[in-house]
Amino acid sequence: MKKLILVLVAIIALFACEEKSKIEIIKNYDSEYHEVTTYKILTQNLIPAETKKQMNLEVNEIFSKTKCEFQSKPENYLYKLFIGQDGEIEKVEVPVSMNESENTSFLNKMNNWKFGKYVEDGKALDYQITITIMKVTRKDGTTFATTIGNEGDLIDEKVFFVAVEEMPSPIGGIAAIQKNITYPEIAKRAGIQGRVYVKAFIDSTGTVVKAEVLKGIGAGCDEVAASAVKKVKFTPGKQRGKAVNVQVTVPILFKLDDTVSEIKKPKAKDEILLKETKDESQNGLAKLSGKLISQDGGLPVVASSIYFEGTKLGCATNEKGEFFISKIPQGEYNLLVSSNSATHNMGKIKMTPDKTEIVELIIATKE
Repeated sequence: MKKLILVLVAIIALFACEEKSKIEIIKNYDSEYHEVTTYKILTQNLIPAETKKQMNLEVNEIFSKTKCEFQSKPENYLYKLFIGQDGEIEKVEVPVSMNESENTSFLNKMNNWKFGKYVEDGKALDYQITITIMKVTRKDGTTFATTIGNEGDLIDEKVFFVAVEEMPSPIGGIAAIQKNITYPEIAKRAGIQGRVYVKAFIDSTGTVVKAEVLKGIGAGCDEVAASAVKKVKFTPGKQRGKAVNVQVTVPILFKLDDTVSEIKKPKAKDEILLKETKDESQNGLAKLSGKLISQDGGLPVVASSIYFEGTKLGCATNEKGEFFISKIPQGEYNLLVSSNSATHNMGKIKMTPDKTEIVELIIATKE
């Protein structure tokens, strides 16, 4: 009898506790659906081009029906998508701040979004990605939106300049990025070192809205490098004095004995190391191609602007430090290089009709 009374007391106490609890229980699917990195989204094509296009069109279609007051700052709405092994959306975590009717419209559209299969060790797995819908209200009361995948995967790269008069640079230099880098233990044990090239999309405020790995070394270094770049604020790139969106390539060096800075101490003045020409029919116009390297160590200098002073002729170096400028009228030009917030005057270079000038530029980089 005593045992029965104790059981009844325990049951009553349990129900009493449940009635008093105000904590809301929310299901968490993170352990069931793998959170994939930006690099894997890109390399495994988890968000196909056709899906990206469809998402942008449908998001704009929904927002275009909404009229509201002008606001300078965008509204961001995060949707977490839980995707099955067949690439179909199975569950969606929705933002509570989104308008209910718009939310319903988005969920209806999502039924038609097709994603790629996430494969790890030869096996298809359930995975999750986050989609950010950015809404901005124009002064005329209309709205537009862009959809962004994990780490900004769906940003339209066409609205980010490759080369501008003043290129962005990390506030605090490369050292500011390196503060955020922790050498992965697995890479240390495997003796892996080298450079990871990260393409950063920097908006007009100097914020990195997207960072993707162009060339990596694996063992966790790629993800660490991309994350480190994304955490740093940049000085905005400028064109004709106006802050604009710019994309740059940032090389991050992983070295086991020490994290070496990409910016070296100057040893000599800037110079054109060599110049040669070759005949090539170009309808009276010239071309300039070559490579930009650092005076200290001969390392390629990436994401720097090569241009002719006082003209619109120019380009940016790629991840190998290479550049190419075409359709150059005959004449003598002052050749400038903009790198790491510094302008390097390479001196005069004469462009002759139907010729290709091949140069190797050396600049004295600085800390």
